[in-house]
Amino acid sequence: MKNKNFKKATSETPIYSLPPDLLEEILLKTISTSSSPIKDIRDFRKICKNFHVACSSKRVGKYMIVEDWKKSWQDKQGYLSFIRSCADCKNSDALFWLGLEELLIRERVDVGLHYLQIASSGGHVLSKYIAGLVLLREESTRWYGVYLLNEISNKIHQCREETSNIFMKMKWDKLSALSVNHCDNLSCGKRSLEGDNRWLSENHVKRIFCSDICEWVHEYNMFVNRRYLSIS
Repeated sequence: MKNKNFKKATSETPIYSLPPDLLEEILLKTISTSSSPIKDIRDFRKICKNFHVACSSKRVGKYMIVEDWKKSWQDKQGYLSFIRSCADCKNSDALFWLGLEELLIRERVDVGLHYLQIASSGGHVLSKYIAGLVLLREESTRWYGVYLLNEISNKIHQCREETSNIFMKMKWDKLSALSVNHCDNLSCGKRSLEGDNRWLSENHVKRIFCSDICEWVHEYNMFVNRRYLSIS
């Protein structure tokens, strides 16, 4: 969206007669397809007082698209301020990003998990995935980590790929491998005989585990060995 397309509204323009709900709809429609939603919101604020108020509404904040790599690299503090304002509006993606910031940059694991669990309660799948993996690390929280991962078991490959791409773009360090159980079952984690093919990628391999813990420890280590993440 170019600045030249924005014209300052006056009391004589039709915008002043539009109800707040309709202004919010216009905003949501625009930012849903925009490659620079943060910039667009700033431009909309300049049009008139009514749009300025609509841009600050809880509804727009809740559904605002918050992923903006260019903005996060160029103005980290400004981007975090924007993310926090959206998180205050219960924006699940914003809560997810704040959770990652606290976990991986500020190394405040409890605070990061807090944000991720709020997003998880709203159905944010990637938040469930990351929170589940992190919770596996402590015996006292392992059961809840297993619970979260079981909830998204049919989307695990998708979660692994999407979060891995995020971590690569953010250039985070590697997480150490996890060993929380000493399974004596030699066949645990083996490829199933049906359709077994040594050339298949992990996403197409079916493995047999003797317990949920074994399955999710394997997933944790699969994720760690492939991508970049750092939690102390």
